[in-house]
Amino acid sequence: MNMKKTKSSTVGRILNDDKGVSPVIAVILMVAITVVMAAIVSSWSAGVKAPTTPTTVGLDIARNNDTIAVVVTAIDPASSAPISQINISYYNYSATPVGTSLRK
Repeated sequence: MNMKKTKSSTVGRILNDDKGVSPVIAVILMVAITVVMAAIVSSWSAGVKAPTTPTTVGLDIARNNDTIAVVVTAIDPASSAPISQINISYYNYSATPVGTSLRK
C-alpha cells in the first residue's frame, strides 16, 4: 500500500523531532560559562597592580692605597625618600668580614 505524504504528517514529524535540542543547549551553556569565566578573570586582574620600579642609585667608587671613597652621584627617581642611614660592610679577599659601619 502506497501512502502519500501529506503536509500535516511532515509538520508533525518536525515538531516531534528533538535531535537538535541537546547541541543547542550545549552551545548556550558553553557561551554562558565563557562569559562567567571572563568576568571572573577581569575582576581578578583589576585588583592586581603593576610592580613599582626600584630606586636606582648611581655610585662613584675610587680607591687610593688604603682608602676607598664612595660617592652617591644620582638617585632615580628623584622623588624617592631621603637616605636615613647607610650600612657599609667590607670584606677581605677570603670573603671574611673585616668590619661594618653604620652612618646616620
